Amino acid sequence: MSLEKNDMDVEEIINAELKEKKDEFVIPKGGMKIYYSNFFPYEMYFSWLGRGEVDQFQRREFSFTLENDVYFRFQSYKSSDELKKKLIQYCPKKIDIGAMYNVLPTEHKTADPFFPQEKEIVFDIDMTDYDDIRTCCQEAKLCNKCWKYMIVAYKILDKILREDFGFEHILYAFSGRRGIHAWLCDERARVLRDDGRIAIANYIKYKMSNVKMEISQGLHSPLHPAYVRAIKICDEYFNVVLDEQNLLNNEKGQNLLMGLLKAYFHKDFDEAKVIEIFNNSEIKKSSQKLKEIQDMILSKTKKSDKKNQEPVADILYLCINDFKLNILYPRLDINVSTHINHLLKSPFCIHPKTGLVAVPLSEEDILKFKMDNIPRLDQLINDYNNGKKNENFEKYLAFFKNFVDKLKDDKITKESRN
Repeated sequence: MSLEKNDMDVEEIINAELKEKKDEFVIPKGGMKIYYSNFFPYEMYFSWLGRGEVDQFQRREFSFTLENDVYFRFQSYKSSDELKKKLIQYCPKKIDIGAMYNVLPTEHKTADPFFPQEKEIVFDIDMTDYDDIRTCCQEAKLCNKCWKYMIVAYKILDKILREDFGFEHILYAFSGRRGIHAWLCDERARVLRDDGRIAIANYIKYKMSNVKMEISQGLHSPLHPAYVRAIKICDEYFNVVLDEQNLLNNEKGQNLLMGLLKAYFHKDFDEAKVIEIFNNSEIKKSSQKLKEIQDMILSKTKKSDKKNQEPVADILYLCINDFKLNILYPRLDINVSTHINHLLKSPFCIHPKTGLVAVPLSEEDILKFKMDNIPRLDQLINDYNNGKKNENFEKYLAFFKNFVDKLKDDKITKESRN
């Protein structure tokens, strides 16, 4: 388990930061120019963000962060060729996508009024938001164990968006380092104002417990159908994550579970016995410790008068499922989703610290995610210099093209009906 910076002395902090700096990817000289000249999918990008129409594309806001951290926004372009020319000129290390405005974004200082008309609803799932409940990695680090958090978050979020709201065109993309971005591209999502976006975000979000504060009860009977479905998804991965993260042999998981037991049972459970199970070195697996705790509570409840009381099994059911959701439910940066003028990193950016391309991900890519499968800038350059196509990159391009084509077909179908 990595040390928190609070627990380090000054020398350790410096050494840790130097190591992280050493591990960072170094962009090859001229590498970004090669990438923007030969790899960035301009035509597909135009079709995606402008629906294939110049009027819509040229009112889309772009912002750039350059190599020397110069940042400028409200950029707009009339064509994919014009965008290509500027990207090759600037070679930004980051591209952010904003809303489509009522006028050209470059005219924002003189236009009156100037307001955003539409933009995809976006969701940002960042692995650092799980740092209070993951033990394998911290901060920007990512491994196959903690990617399971991303898998469950994706499954739950996707079910909500498709089954509860009926959305169809959802583009998921790797952030380039430690998470997933979701772009909800249906027309009726793009035109929603902030109040509609807030309503969707509030429906999706779950009240997470904070072990640094008093933990409160998050579930009540009867459970909302969305929570029932989410718990079922969590159950596919819960014991594996519990054991891989060693959560009940660790203060992170122990404090969370104890806090929830107190919230649901108040003082009507044997706290000393729970601590005894936590400290029992003969019980190795966290999943087995959880089972021991559940069995103990069911058999040795302190309730002396059960008349008119909610059955212990029902309370325990809520408590344990609250524990599951606190660990595995999607942790979204809600502010990203609730404002139409919010910017989010574009797919096909190169992450400057990893060199990885922020590629769109299919469901199979997410479920079988391997960092080695993500194209990296130096690999692309090497293949380009040797006259070869990068097969990995081509696969992600094909997936993106298929997504954009479906958007286009859906638009044509709807226009023909009207």
